[in-house]
Amino acid sequence: MSYYPLMIQLADRPVLLVGGGRVARRKGDALLSAGADLRVVAPALCDQLAELAAEGKVAWRQGAFAPADLEGIFLAVACTDRREVNARVGDLCRERGILCCLCDDAGQSDAIFPAVVKRGAFQLAVSTGGQNPGLAREVKKRLARQFGPEYAALCQESGQARQAILRAAQGAEREVLLRQLDKAALEGTDLPAEED
Repeated sequence: MSYYPLMIQLADRPVLLVGGGRVARRKGDALLSAGADLRVVAPALCDQLAELAAEGKVAWRQGAFAPADLEGIFLAVACTDRREVNARVGDLCRERGILCCLCDDAGQSDAIFPAVVKRGAFQLAVSTGGQNPGLAREVKKRLARQFGPEYAALCQESGQARQAILRAAQGAEREVLLRQLDKAALEGTDLPAEED
C-alpha cells in the first residue's frame, strides 16, 4: 500500500484510542504531544495510561469497544491485542468516514504512525508504509543525531524572516529573497544548501 505523507493538525480534535496496553501508551504519548483531545476505551489501562487518566489528561471509558465510542471522533487508533476488535474498529470507521489506524494491520489502515524526529516546529517523519517499523526507528535515530536541537531555533527564526519577506516583497523579488533566506538558514548547519 502506498501512503501519502501528510501532517495533520490534531490540536483539540477528538481522537479515540482503543486499547490500554503498551502499544496504546506509545500511540497515546504521540497523540497527546500533538494536542489531541484523547479518549481511551479499554477494560484496563497500563500504569502510564492510568496515570494520565487520573490526571485528567485523557478521558477513559472502562469497558469493551462499542460503536457509540466513535461518535464525533476525527481519528481512531485501534491497538488492542485482539485482531478481531481492531478489524471491527476499522470496518466501522470506514463506514462512517472516520480516519483509522489499526496498529496490527497497516494494509487496512487509513493512517499510520511514522517514526518522528521533532525539533520544535521542525519535524522529520520516516515511514516504511508499515512494512518494517523497526527500520523506520533506526533511521529516525540516525536523523536525530544529524538534526540536533538547534533546528528548533533555526526553524523559528527563518520562519519569522519568511513572514517579513512575504509582507514586504512581491513577485520575482519575493521568490529571490525566499530562496536566499532558505540558503542562508542552512549555512550555519552541517547541511549544504542545494544548488538550483
